Amino acid sequence: MEKKLHVRPLGRLARLADALILLPMYGLSICMYLRWGSWESPQLTHRWNNTHLKYMDVEHLDDSMMVYSASTSDAVVRTSWLPRFHIPILGGWREYVVLEPDEDTEWHVGWISDRVGVSRLTVRGPVRMLLGSAHVMFFGIRAKDGVQIRIRQKAIGRIGDGGPSRNQTLQ
Repeated sequence: MEKKLHVRPLGRLARLADALILLPMYGLSICMYLRWGSWESPQLTHRWNNTHLKYMDVEHLDDSMMVYSASTSDAVVRTSWLPRFHIPILGGWREYVVLEPDEDTEWHVGWISDRVGVSRLTVRGPVRMLLGSAHVMFFGIRAKDGVQIRIRQKAIGRIGDGGPSRNQTLQ
């Protein structure tokens, strides 16, 4: 029997928080445009959109279906009290990888690094993921049934450089 990873959907309160923070996120995108001269889609994932997992929750996943990304040497180290690492305009992470599933389906992106987690946001098609100060393995989970799907690296880039992936969803 194939093992599954259940990803709990967002509740009403999380969806409301996402709606309320959308305007400030577009404001940050405008600030980045003014600083670097390139429009970037705003980040859509926030702390409440992620589920933290234990390593044993993902030990059944197939490494050959994942994407490995090395750490970024100049990345700000994650701290628990200030999410600066996710705010590029304040010196946070700017390097990203674009991940794409091998199948046309709604899916969740997850990661195995110094922390393990999965985004509760459902996406379709490619998504950008920021790269930080630790090596990371990204994995995909099909939204409808929790089964792992094969993902691949479509591109890499840097926020503010105006690359072709700058308008992809940023998780």
